[in-house]
Amino acid sequence: MVESRQYVWCERILVIDVSTEIQIERTMARDDNSKEQVENIVRAQTDRDTRLSHSHDVIVNDRDLGYLHQAVDALHAKYLQLSK
Repeated sequence: MVESRQYVWCERILVIDVSTEIQIERTMARDDNSKEQVENIVRAQTDRDTRLSHSHDVIVNDRDLGYLHQAVDALHAKYLQLSK
């Protein structure tokens, strides 16, 4: 959305954020790619600081799945209140 400037049509932008190091580790494990392949993929994307600068809301995904579910539930409740 940031690369194509489609964010201008959105009321809110949610970024699921994680450090580049964790992103690389998780992608290598998930896709069985080399570190070099994953680093090239990450470099081709909009950088983290730019994504975060366009966000209204951020969920940091650096813990376990239970924590992520709690963060999503909390943000969902917030969005429900905003839609009233």
